[in-house]
Amino acid sequence: MQVGTFVILMCAAIFTDVHRMKIPNVLVGMCLAGFFVFAALKGMALSAVLLHVAAAFIILVIALIPYSLRAMGAGDVKLIASIALWFGLGEELITFGILFSFYGGLLALAILTYRHMPLPTLVKRWDWATNLYNPTKGVPYGVAIAAAAITLRTAVI
Repeated sequence: MQVGTFVILMCAAIFTDVHRMKIPNVLVGMCLAGFFVFAALKGMALSAVLLHVAAAFIILVIALIPYSLRAMGAGDVKLIASIALWFGLGEELITFGILFSFYGGLLALAILTYRHMPLPTLVKRWDWATNLYNPTKGVPYGVAIAAAAITLRTAVI
């Protein structure tokens, strides 16, 4: 149940980031709350919970660097920190960082390629597709972040 809920939240983040170039705070909040519900149901020790909170805080501080350089949106920063809460300090968190960096590079390459192709008339009617086509809109890195979280979370079942 925990993995299914997590995957649904990540899919919702992907959907909203592609369609609106935004990750709603309610999704981030549900991800945060979900961890604490899971920790309580699992009977996780307070010391372990605090290590997970420390991981989220550390990642939040680190992710503020690309945010301050306008290389990442606020929703992406909040999403990364909320996911880090689930992984805690350790190997999973490092793997998550590697995965979302790799997926983010692939995503950026795919969107840059997409932006250099002529946009078909049918696709011009879709707001989300024209947003992705517009270079001033940036790249929806939440897609790569959530995809990495799904990959890692489902791989350790």
